[in-house]
Amino acid sequence: MMLKAVICDDEYIVLEGLKKMIKWEKYNIELVGMAHDGIEALSLIEETQPDIVFTDIRMPGMDGLRLIERITEQFPMVICIVFSGFTEFTYLKQAIKLGVIDYIEKPVTIEKIEDAITRTMKRYNEQKELKQLKVEQFETHEERLKKQTLDLLHGQRPATANWTRLLPFSIEDVRGMLILAYDGTSQSFLEDDHCKYLSLTEGARQILVVFLYKEMNAMLWDSLFSWAESIGLTVGCGSVAPTPSELSTSYVQAIKALKHGRYFKETGFIRSEDIGQYDTLPADFSKQEKKLIDCFRREQFDVFLQELNEYFNTHHSTILDPDVSKGTFIKLYYYIIDETKAMLGDLSTANLHLPHIEIQRFDSMDELITWLTSQFHELIAQAQKMKKQTRHSAIDTAIAHIKQHFDKDLTLQQVAEMVDMNPTYFSFLFKEETGESYIKYVTKHRIERAKERLIQGETVADVSARVGYHTPRHFSSVFKKHTGISPGKYKDGE
Repeated sequence: MMLKAVICDDEYIVLEGLKKMIKWEKYNIELVGMAHDGIEALSLIEETQPDIVFTDIRMPGMDGLRLIERITEQFPMVICIVFSGFTEFTYLKQAIKLGVIDYIEKPVTIEKIEDAITRTMKRYNEQKELKQLKVEQFETHEERLKKQTLDLLHGQRPATANWTRLLPFSIEDVRGMLILAYDGTSQSFLEDDHCKYLSLTEGARQILVVFLYKEMNAMLWDSLFSWAESIGLTVGCGSVAPTPSELSTSYVQAIKALKHGRYFKETGFIRSEDIGQYDTLPADFSKQEKKLIDCFRREQFDVFLQELNEYFNTHHSTILDPDVSKGTFIKLYYYIIDETKAMLGDLSTANLHLPHIEIQRFDSMDELITWLTSQFHELIAQAQKMKKQTRHSAIDTAIAHIKQHFDKDLTLQQVAEMVDMNPTYFSFLFKEETGESYIKYVTKHRIERAKERLIQGETVADVSARVGYHTPRHFSSVFKKHTGISPGKYKDGE
C-alpha cells in the first residue's frame, strides 16, 4: 500500500517543482495534496489523512510550528519533515521538540528532498518491522490458535501443519472433524477418549471444533443430542469433515442449521442434513402481497390488517429459507412505505432507519412478525393522522374561498379543482367536515350576508347582485325559502 504525502509551502514555485520533479511513485508515495499556508494545510490533512507532511516553518496565517503542534495532537502517527533556513535555527529546535524527525536545509533541491525521503522510508520500514515484531511477541499462543482456526473455518486455509502444531492435543489418529455452533456463553462439552474439542468465541456465537477419534456412529450422535438438550440451546451441526481443509464446509452448514433453528424456534440439536429442502414460495404469495398493497392504497386499513394476519399465517405454514422469508418481508415493507409516501407526499422517517437492516437483525420469525406488525400499525396511524390534517386544510381553504368570493359563481366543480380534489370526494368530505352539503353551506352564507345588507337599507336588486344571484326574482325565492319571509318584508322589519 502506498504512503500518502502532503506538501505545505507559501512559495508556488517550490510546490510545483516538488510536485513535478520528484518521482514519488519510486518511493511508494502518493502526493495527495499541496497547501500554501498552515490553515489550508490543516484542512487538507484532516481530509486526506496523509502519512508524511513536508512543511515550511515560516508561512502566513498559521506557521509551520503551530501546524506541527496541531498535527501532533490530532494525528500523532504522521511523520513531519520541515524546510529550514540558516536563520531559522531557533524555530527548527522547537520543531524537533515537537517530534519532527527530519529537516531539509534551504534552498530546497531535488537531491535534498530525495535524500530526506530515503531516510524517512528507511526509518518508517524499520519502525513498521519493530511494531510487527512487538505484536508477534505479545500475541499469545491461544490468540494465534484462534486466529488460524477462524481463518480455516472461513476458507482462508492457513498452513495445516502450523495449525496442527498449535492444537493442545494430537490429531494424528483423528477420523474426522465437525463444527457445532450455538449462541451463548461457553458450556461444558462431552469429552472422552473418542472425542475432543476446541472452543472458540465468534461475536456472540460459540463455535466448537469437534475432533472424532473413531468413526461417527449412533452412540456418538446420541451423546451430542443429549448434550444439546442438557444446555437448553439451539445447536447447529455441520457434516463430518475428513480433513482440516474441509472444515469450512462443516462450518457453513453449522451456521445455516443454527440460523434455521433460531428462525423457526427449534431448540436442541439440529444437523444441516436434517433440514432438508426448503419450500418454494406458494403460487398465491404474490396475490396476497398485491391485495395488501391495494388495501393500503385504498385506505382500507382494517381489511389490510386482516389480510396481513393471513399473510403471516402463510409464512408460518411454509418452511422457507430464512433469508428468502426475510426478503419477502423487506419487499412488502418497502412497498407499504412507498404507498404511504405516495398517499401523503411526505413521511416521517424517525422510526424507519434502513428497514432492510432492521429486519435482518431478527433471528426469530415470530419476533420479526411482531416487530413488523407494530411498524405497520405505526404507518397506518401516521397515515390517518396526516391525512386528517390534510383534509382539514383543504376544507379550510375551500371555506375561505367561499367567504371571499360568494358574490360570484361558485360551483362545486370549481372549488374542488382549486383544492385539487375529485368533486365527488370533495362533496363527501365537505359535508363530513361542516355537517352541511356544499350547496346548503354556500346558500346559507349568502343569505346571512344578504340580511346584513338589507338591514343597512340596500335595495333588494342591489343585494341580489352583491350576494351572487343573477336575478332579484331568484334571490327573493331562495331568501323566502330559507327565512320564511320575502327580502322586502325583512328589510322593512315585518
